[in-house]
Amino acid sequence: MDLHIKDRVAVVTGANSGMGKATARILAEEGAKVILSDINEEKLEETAAEIRRSSNQQDHVKSIFADLSKAEGADNLARQ
Repeated sequence: MDLHIKDRVAVVTGANSGMGKATARILAEEGAKVILSDINEEKLEETAAEIRRSSNQQDHVKSIFADLSKAEGADNLARQ
């Protein structure tokens, strides 16, 4: 599948499980630069490492811990 998103930036929240994780994986496999965000920092890092390995996108997957239920979390994600 070619979604024509190679090198575009995608931010995926709720990325450490379920639909967020699946979406992040597909985007990375399609060549997008993927920023993963979630409130569980440990699982987030595990998920990011897993997606980096499975998609061969070592430099295109970044994880940012953020609690988006709080303004500070959203600000932190936007800044980074």
